[in-house]
Amino acid sequence: MTRRRLNLVMPWSAMYSTSASSGQIVRAQIPLANWSSSKLSPPRPKIEPSPLLPSVSQMRVSRPDSAAMTASAPETVVLPTPPLPRTIWRLGFKNTSRSMLRMIARASRRLVLAMLCLAFVTLGAAQLVGAQTVTETSTPDAPVSDGFIDLVTLDGPLDPVTLTFLEQRVIEAARDEAKLLLLQLDTPGAIAGDASKLVSLIATSRVPVVVWIGPGAGRAESSGAAVFVASHVRVVSPIARIGNSEPRDLKRPVDPDGGEELASLASMRAPGNVALARFAFESAQGTILLGDDAAAMGIADFAAPTIGDAVVGLDGRVAVLSPDARRDGDTWVSGPLVSREIRTARVVEGPDGQPRREPSVQVRFFRPSFADRVLHAVTSPSVAYFLLLVGLTLIAFELYTVGVGMVGLAGAACVALAASGLTVIGPEWIAIALFALAFVMFASDIQEGVRGPASTIAFVSLGLGLIVIRVLPPAPLRVPIWLVLLYLVLIGGSWRPGMALMVRSRFWAPAIDRTFLVGEEAEVRDPLKPRGSAKIGKGLYSARAAGGKLMRGDLGSVVSVSGSDLVIAAKADDDE
Repeated sequence: MTRRRLNLVMPWSAMYSTSASSGQIVRAQIPLANWSSSKLSPPRPKIEPSPLLPSVSQMRVSRPDSAAMTASAPETVVLPTPPLPRTIWRLGFKNTSRSMLRMIARASRRLVLAMLCLAFVTLGAAQLVGAQTVTETSTPDAPVSDGFIDLVTLDGPLDPVTLTFLEQRVIEAARDEAKLLLLQLDTPGAIAGDASKLVSLIATSRVPVVVWIGPGAGRAESSGAAVFVASHVRVVSPIARIGNSEPRDLKRPVDPDGGEELASLASMRAPGNVALARFAFESAQGTILLGDDAAAMGIADFAAPTIGDAVVGLDGRVAVLSPDARRDGDTWVSGPLVSREIRTARVVEGPDGQPRREPSVQVRFFRPSFADRVLHAVTSPSVAYFLLLVGLTLIAFELYTVGVGMVGLAGAACVALAASGLTVIGPEWIAIALFALAFVMFASDIQEGVRGPASTIAFVSLGLGLIVIRVLPPAPLRVPIWLVLLYLVLIGGSWRPGMALMVRSRFWAPAIDRTFLVGEEAEVRDPLKPRGSAKIGKGLYSARAAGGKLMRGDLGSVVSVSGSDLVIAAKADDDE
């Protein structure tokens, strides 16, 4: 038998309107006039035979219709009137936008919490890893009785983080009774930090402190030269650069008495070494020597191209310690002197049967923790300003895209790291103001959806800001010219293709239904060659030319829709 269902027939009683609901009152109509006004008793309805329906004895019903089981007397109800098609897509877009914003808000909160948890876990793990790598030990085949030496490597400026680390290592080397402390140094000097405490700790250390300037063309300038003079044994790479000890802080002016104080320290460290005292005085006037020349003049004890050669070359040297030395104004006063012979190598038979020297001590390598290394890295002007530009770019892009905020968070992290570095090295506020103006102008053109005069102003401001960070800071804090050009190409060039992408991303949602725009008048904003943008009313839409090209300011009309683009024909072509 054929199964049939009982349906309530509710015809519309109101005409279509532009409102979402007309509020018309209608009455539900019952298809069978002989139904009772009371509810039918379940489980099976009692339906009398009718010409419209077969007898219930002849109809097999596996499950009574739910509507029939709960049928009731006619009631007065209010039914919404279906909106017009244009109202449909507008309301749909409005509801979709609200849902999307709520979804983005929830996703952003979850992402922020996840990023915070990840940051805490990463920093905690970094501290643990840093604590483990600080005590990493390299153990050659050597007798344990030969002891160990501590090796600390430092590249870059002496900022407060690295100065604190070096001071701690000098103190702990004496506490651990190391044979000596070897500093591998390559620095332009101190930035926003006072290296005088480090120099005093080295001058009065009870453990020999050896400074090796390298590798390759390493340098020890500004406060690095003072650390070199204060050390007990001085070793250099053949092509290293030493000197130019003033100013001690690269952000401060030259101290006219700095040369006399450093010469006094050199005389205390090596009483008979006139060349070292003369170099200490002249280095404050800007004198710089190469490693080979410094070794030939006796300013350095010897030259070693590698750290291994430096360790082996220290064997048999005598370090003169003055643990009770003190500073009286610009003069260093030496207390009782203590001589200590350094033993770091032994003679063994080589593979060819010839005797050779090899290290006979264990070497403990030390370096700052991961977090400290990151903070030290961003004190480089090249890194700090690059992070600032990248961070501002990412934040600007995030403002004009519909996303969960990951790009914005990355930009905020870059800006935070840049701010940390610029706080140490000292920001060039003129450059930062020019960068801010550039990105405001870039954002203005994104808002308009075209590349107009604001983009030109932005490029000029960006270029001037890069020139400022190249010219105004002190020489060691200037950004290299090749990096300035690279920043200009990367940051400035990224906005041109990024502009069209941002406009398409921002105005994608209204493309749900654009057929109603056919026939509307359009004004070209971004030249259609053949693709660009056009303004219709108060909205900006992606568009393409129906044929040929349309330039900025040309008038046309929308003839069709192609994907997400409106197809626009020129007025003349449209009239024909």
